[in-house]
Amino acid sequence: MKKTTLLLVLVFAGISVFAQDKAKGREKGKAKAELKSAGFQQIDAAQVPDAVKNSFTQSTPGVTGVTWQKHTAKGKADKSFTKYVAVYTVDGKTARARFREDGTAMSSSKYMGAQKLPENIRTTATTKNPGFELVGGEEVKTKKGQTFYRVRMKKGSSKLTTLYDANGNEVVKDKEPEEAKEDEGDEGN
Repeated sequence: MKKTTLLLVLVFAGISVFAQDKAKGREKGKAKAELKSAGFQQIDAAQVPDAVKNSFTQSTPGVTGVTWQKHTAKGKADKSFTKYVAVYTVDGKTARARFREDGTAMSSSKYMGAQKLPENIRTTATTKNPGFELVGGEEVKTKKGQTFYRVRMKKGSSKLTTLYDANGNEVVKDKEPEEAKEDEGDEGN
């Protein structure tokens, strides 16, 4: 009787684990489909133009664990454009480098915890948004060498994302440089 009960428990546990794994697989597939429909596509390095790979290698030597994404979107005057995004890890943090199809660097960003943001950025963000908790940020560097900080905050279920220049001045949405505009979600936080 004990062996039969133990066998039944093991069978049901196995079925449960199998069902959970299958559900996780469906969720992963759903997430990939959503990214693709939004113009984001995970691609193999072989699908990345050589000019992009060469530019990335020159700008970030010695980086490993690189995955690639292809982003298709509409730009000015509704013209379609494609950019390639290298996602990699540096100093234990997720980072991204974005390139045009011809290999021209567009921008790069490095995700960071709230305490890794510069002090002037933390102070300005918390002063301007009382009651909000600082939860993370991202350092964004444009092709012109400008540095911006995208700060993420929350208060209860409310979320707030704000862009600041290196001096701690808030950058209003319509004044954001094209390279600093957010288009990849809250990845990395």
